[in-house]
Amino acid sequence: MAVVVSAVIPVHNGERTIARAVESALTQNFSDIEVIVVNDGSTDSTREVLGRYLGRIELIEQAQAGPAAARNAGIEAARGKYVAFLDADDAWLPGKLAAMVAAIEQASTVVLAFSDVVPVFETGEVLAAPLISRECAHAPSMDELLSRWWPILPSSVIIKRETLRQCGGFDPGFRSPGYEDPLLWLLARERGEFRYVDRPLVRYRHAPVLERMEKYARGLPIFKERVRRHFGAAGAALVAELIKADLSALGHQGVVAMASGDRQRARRAFRMALRRHPLHARSALRLMRTFLPLAIAEVLSSPRRRRAAQAAGALRYRIEV
Repeated sequence: MAVVVSAVIPVHNGERTIARAVESALTQNFSDIEVIVVNDGSTDSTREVLGRYLGRIELIEQAQAGPAAARNAGIEAARGKYVAFLDADDAWLPGKLAAMVAAIEQASTVVLAFSDVVPVFETGEVLAAPLISRECAHAPSMDELLSRWWPILPSSVIIKRETLRQCGGFDPGFRSPGYEDPLLWLLARERGEFRYVDRPLVRYRHAPVLERMEKYARGLPIFKERVRRHFGAAGAALVAELIKADLSALGHQGVVAMASGDRQRARRAFRMALRRHPLHARSALRLMRTFLPLAIAEVLSSPRRRRAAQAAGALRYRIEV
């Protein structure tokens, strides 16, 4: 069998979700596929779960090195013309691979295709808000990728294996999740065009804003350094825009938490904002207000922000950069 697509699934302690991810790859209506699972130093029962699929998947075992290195191990073993990524807590929907192969083969200049996703909470409940807004529902130009974070998620991507080789794969300097993928998309876009499939073809596990930003925090300094070094002034402008968007999202989370009386969550948000921008005066003032009596803190809040926080008081999660 000629392999057209290599599905690469990195996993670390994914005993609860890895079977669903593997099944979603094995049951695609696409015959020319190999499924490569990289067990990145799991200490739970992930290995035992994967043992049920031996003979149907290629299993690579390695000491924990992070998702970038795990994906690279899968890429190294891949034989397909294209590589499709799938995170262990996500799942492909039926028809995903067939649609993605058709998209990437539209023209020889296309090196990567990505699709829309269905964002779901850990419980499986579908999030009401879409992940990809209409303004981002297209294949980005290089200028667009350098202007803001673009919602290209690893589990939605298919990419030419040759393009991965030219880019050097994922940067192994990212030892924890976060920002290793947008860096690779930038490098890939230098080498060809992208295509967007305007259909939700992945069930993507969506994490709350604070938890996601805490998880990805270690990768941000690496991303900032790599982008500034490779793209110069354009890279510096992208970093500034990302930090601005982070401050806005974290500020919103903190204000909403304060309005609902959750001071601990508010402090987490404002402290994270200050770690991204230590001289951000508004975040510093907001953090100080979390230690004041509630009545005084409300007086010090602007009427406009107070009304906005009260209106959003029931909101716990929000999809934002």
